[in-house]
Amino acid sequence: MTPGPREVWFHGGPVPRSTFPLLFSLLACGALDCGGREGVVGRTPTPPAAESSRPAAGPPEPAAILLVELPEPSHSVPAGAPHALVRVPEGFRADEPWALVVFLHGWNGCVNVLMRSGPTHCVGDARDPAEGWNLAEVFDGAERNALFLMPQLAFHRRDGDAGHFADEGYVRRFLEAVAERVDAWPDSPPNRILLTAHSAGFETALAWIRHGDVPIDEVVLFDALYAGAERFARWVLESEDRRLVSIHTGRGSTLRQSGRLRRMATIGEVPVGTSLSSDARIVIVRSDAPHRDVPRAHLADVVRGPESGEATPTENQ
Repeated sequence: MTPGPREVWFHGGPVPRSTFPLLFSLLACGALDCGGREGVVGRTPTPPAAESSRPAAGPPEPAAILLVELPEPSHSVPAGAPHALVRVPEGFRADEPWALVVFLHGWNGCVNVLMRSGPTHCVGDARDPAEGWNLAEVFDGAERNALFLMPQLAFHRRDGDAGHFADEGYVRRFLEAVAERVDAWPDSPPNRILLTAHSAGFETALAWIRHGDVPIDEVVLFDALYAGAERFARWVLESEDRRLVSIHTGRGSTLRQSGRLRRMATIGEVPVGTSLSSDARIVIVRSDAPHRDVPRAHLADVVRGPESGEATPTENQ
């Protein structure tokens, strides 16, 4: 059953949650040039809400992995399989500033296996269990007030197609629908949206940034820059508030495309960082982790962000 309208707090005042489409549009216009002008557009700071207008503090959330079923999923999945999973870390506070971290998987992806630990079924017991990647606990290790959203893309197929995420307006509708179905989802908008992609998930990442439905602050590619270096470069260079990270394994297409990205940064006179602890707008890092393990090796570091000053010992140019 679809929940009814809820009040949400936006810049200090209560508004119906049914107005989320307008709110996401307003957020997007803060990061993009909605007037069609050319040039770099920065985000206009919003003054904090008055103390008396903030929602009352509630108890911290217990750790949970929440299954989400949507009326309009991005991809077709077998009956009983989730359309998305949301990790709520222990102690998450919906009444405090928060971040949204999105993970886009690659070929043969199954969000249950990617999120959970131990022998895990993708749906029911229709398949032999696979060993879980345990990305939920890796995410928790960042110790940030953030939610971890993992959409189910092409289900167990060697296919990186973006599905409905390629449709104009769908990213915004998807996030609105998830927010309506997750009780722990805050009424305030996130102060940071971090979009991560592994392997063939880069195709869906390109779809997320193509239409500018929501204001993505940072894109992190976990050995995923197989193509699209020019489009990713244009996206990050459009605004000084954006950050792009390419983590490659030192071989193949992701190494070559990262080299193209570096050259475009040089042309644009944008310094390139070579460590995840760098606060550069463009960061290119070589990881010693195997392709499959790159997300597990670096997810916590990228969620912490460069301000943490922490970096894994495998990082080098």
